[in-house]
Amino acid sequence: MVGLNNARYEVPKTDSGIKKHVIFAGAIWMGGLDDSKTLRVAANTYRQSGNDFWTGPLENETTDQLNCSNFDRISKVYRTEINDFKAFGNITDNLRYYPAKNNPQLHKEYGQSLPKDQDYAPFVDVNKDGIYNIEDGDYPKIKGDQSLYWIINDLGNIHTETNGNPIGVEVKNTAYAYANTSSILDTTTFYRFDITNRSRFNYTDFIFGLWVDCDLGNFGDDHIGVDTIDNFAFVYNGDDFDDGAEGYGNNIPILGVAMLRAPYTPLNDQSSLGAFFNYETDFGTPRHWGDYYGILQAIFRNGHHLTYGGNGLGVENPPTKYMYSGNPSDSLGNAWSECSVPNTPADRRFLLCSKPFNLPKGATASLEFAVITSFDVQYPCPDITNFKKTVQYVQNFYDALPENEPTSANSTAVLQHAVQVFYDPQHHIAHISSNYKFDSATLFSIQGIQIDQPYFMDDNTLKFENNLTASLYILKLQSADGKTFIQKILFK
Repeated sequence: MVGLNNARYEVPKTDSGIKKHVIFAGAIWMGGLDDSKTLRVAANTYRQSGNDFWTGPLENETTDQLNCSNFDRISKVYRTEINDFKAFGNITDNLRYYPAKNNPQLHKEYGQSLPKDQDYAPFVDVNKDGIYNIEDGDYPKIKGDQSLYWIINDLGNIHTETNGNPIGVEVKNTAYAYANTSSILDTTTFYRFDITNRSRFNYTDFIFGLWVDCDLGNFGDDHIGVDTIDNFAFVYNGDDFDDGAEGYGNNIPILGVAMLRAPYTPLNDQSSLGAFFNYETDFGTPRHWGDYYGILQAIFRNGHHLTYGGNGLGVENPPTKYMYSGNPSDSLGNAWSECSVPNTPADRRFLLCSKPFNLPKGATASLEFAVITSFDVQYPCPDITNFKKTVQYVQNFYDALPENEPTSANSTAVLQHAVQVFYDPQHHIAHISSNYKFDSATLFSIQGIQIDQPYFMDDNTLKFENNLTASLYILKLQSADGKTFIQKILFK
């Protein structure tokens, strides 16, 4: 998102004129308690005066400068390359040197191999030998039309950003996007973080945070907020004109950063977000390694917990973990947004955080986010109701992708057992064969758009209101005890 002190997240993409950007920089923060209850943290911001992460994988809880240097790269794969390989056998370097399990070609390109028998970038193992080898017909398994993959760790050197105790994690990062799918997805990018604990410790109260320096065109006139129902942070202009050469003028977008997936937590409340914190609030900027972990919990540097209303420091107000959680257009007395305070628009940075989870040694936790930009917004103090629908569209699209788990905070389990669906087009019903009994169902198109809310005529028969003209759909089934099953279903 950032390079050479210039913003790189450009929306919309253009080949001429002054480029417009909605994000200047992004990074990850994390921390947790080891077996002795010692706090360990890792975080990055701009890397101007400190760095806690380095490139490359970990093996036996170790790495070295050569390993970090050899893996200082981003692997790029296009959907068209995979299609050409499957159809015509064309092999590109992107496919040949794909950083997947036991790839024998990597040493030629990287000068080093990945740790043996460890899972990295996903792939289709055609001959089922546990080795990614393009010569055997194996190929990358990606989401999107373009996918980027890179590996980092927090043991490559001492932590000079936080000055805290290292964690011993390896983070496998994936960024992907779709082309010409829909107007919404054309301005949406996806980010997945697979955090593997390579240390000797078991971690409790582990928290992951996405740090974002959001520059919505002109960086000096922004506001931020959070929606705890649909689990996204948002950035909007502080007035109805975004001035300056890099500003959007009268056509100002709104930016959303949505948490699509997070590690399971037993907490069962309204939001799957752990905290949303304004990085630039009073006593907000961290100075000590403990401050970073505090900010991940919405605690100011002075030890005060965030409270609802005003600048978040009012001791007479109730505690909260979500700053500016109201709709900017809401003028009710108890509404809390930067418009209602009101705040002076300025440069903004924030943390969007997970709830605490356990990360035992050897375990991997996965989180996924979407960065969504929409120009369908009216300023000033925009009503985010329509933007919420845009975020819901992206969440539904993501949930409908193969191998994704349900991300609802109310989902207590994911059912991995097969469900067979037999559709009767004459009577618009489907017979379900499963060991589980479901009491509600939702049908989505393959693009993630809800198209039907069928009802159960009996335990095994679904009645659809609409004719199903396509052959492939996404069916979401839920049982009375909160178990959820989502899978592609072929109706034929």
